[in-house]
Amino acid sequence: MNWVLWTHEGGLAPEPGLIVGVSAGVGGAHPLPELRTDGCENTRICYLTDHLIVRSVKDVLNGAKSANEAESLLREHVDLTLGTGAAQATIEVNRWCQKAQ
Repeated sequence: MNWVLWTHEGGLAPEPGLIVGVSAGVGGAHPLPELRTDGCENTRICYLTDHLIVRSVKDVLNGAKSANEAESLLREHVDLTLGTGAAQATIEVNRWCQKAQ
């Protein structure tokens, strides 16, 4: 959050942003709404509508294959988010650029 607030106005505009929460335990969700509401105030980052939360980070995404069903679901969600996020980012950046002209 602090890094985003240190950037100057327009420094990250109109870059798309994917919010990712990472936690060693089962948490990781609380900073996401704060970043979404306050993080783009002066930076004009175009946050994607979806976000990722990686819980128990020591136990997931360590190998090429999933260790359990929860990790399989996480991998599917990551793939889906990155795929749809790229398309949405292109649309949002184009919209922002049209407004800026």
